[in-house]
Parts: sequence; C-alpha cells; structure tokens
Amino acid sequence: MSYGNLFVHCLRVWALDRAPLAFIPHQIKDYGVGSPAELARKIFSLTKDAETGQQGYILTGEPSYLEPYQTAVNQLEQKVRNFRQLTADNPNQQRAVETLEPLVRDKLAVLEEAIDLRRTQGLESAITVVRSGRSQQLMDEIRRTIKQMEAEERKLLRLRAGAADIAARETIESVTYGIPLALLMLLGVWLNRHISKPLDDISKVAEKIGGRDGIATLGRVTN
Repeated sequence: MSYGNLFVHCLRVWALDRAPLAFIPHQIKDYGVGSPAELARKIFSLTKDAETGQQGYILTGEPSYLEPYQTAVNQLEQKVRNFRQLTADNPNQQRAVETLEPLVRDKLAVLEEAIDLRRTQGLESAITVVRSGRSQQLMDEIRRTIKQMEAEERKLLRLRAGAADIAARETIESVTYGIPLALLMLLGVWLNRHISKPLDDISKVAEKIGGRDGIATLGRVTN
C-alpha cells in the first residue's frame, strides 16, 4: 500500500469513528446502564426470570425458587426507567415504553397473585390463575413491544452508519481535492525562492555591467 493510499485509509477510519456522534437521531448517553437495545433485552430477560421463578415455586412450594422472581421484581422498574431516560428524545421509543411499562406491571401482579395463592391455598388454586391464560397473554404483548423497541434501535444504527459513511466520503473528498492545491502553492513558493529570485538578481547585475569585465562578473554571480 502506497503512502497516499495509507493516508486515505487512516482518514476514512478517523471520519467513521467521529461522524456518528453528529448524525445519530438520538444520542446514546452514558449512564452506565448500556444501550437502549441492551436495556430492552434485559427487561425481557428479567420478565422471563420472574415467570420461571414463579412457576418453580408453584410446582414445588420451595421458597428458594422465588429468588429469580424477587431479583427481577427489584430490577425491572429501574430498567424501564433507564430505558425511558436513554430514549427521551426519541418519540417512537417513548411511545413504546408507555406501552411496555403497564404490561410489565400487570405481568408482575399476575405472577404475584399465583404465588400468594400457592402460599395460602395450595397448588390447585395457584394453577387456576395460570390456566386463565392472562399471564401468557401479557408475556406475548411484552415480547411484541420489546421486538418493536429493538427494531427501532436497529433502524437508528443503520441511519447512523449511513450518515457516518457520507461524512467520511465528504472528508476524504475535501482532503483529496485540497492536497493538490496546497502542493501547487508550496511548489510556487519553492520556485519563487530558488529560481525566480536568483534569475531576477542576475538580470539586475547584467544591466549594470557590460563588456568583458561584465561578462566575467556575470559568470561569478551565476557560479
């Protein structure tokens, strides 16, 4: 790879690295909680963990099975709040989280109802709640909403990548066209300093001197 090609390649990497921050439709701020897409997946994962813990407890009656359920309950509200904060300037994601939040809240309420019935009335009463299908219906709606959130984030990433590529091309073109002009200017300065000015000095000396002695003097000037 020539030095010129290497320079253009490095320039492209530099532009691609910086351009997304200026063009992405909503900025991903660093709150130490990950990207919106990661948060959406985490919300769904925690909801599944809560459901799995509840099912384990209903079947066995063992309180240890409720640990994933309790962990999810403790984290879900904060994760939803984090997602809302990260996407505050994205109307599509704000509408999605408005849909998701009550779904998660209702899902946890149904899970808790079955857990309480298992604890106080036994297995059959808890299974009645499970058989109602309400818990599964809520889970399907949560899954559908999470998929919409992830699709929105993928769309934004494509827009970001496209804007970055445009910015990189514009940067490369400006440098590509700018470098020859700069080189011509530098060449002009060099020619003026090393050729034009000495020739001008010689002409001035030649005008002032004449004859054989003048020619000899001119020879000394040119050496």
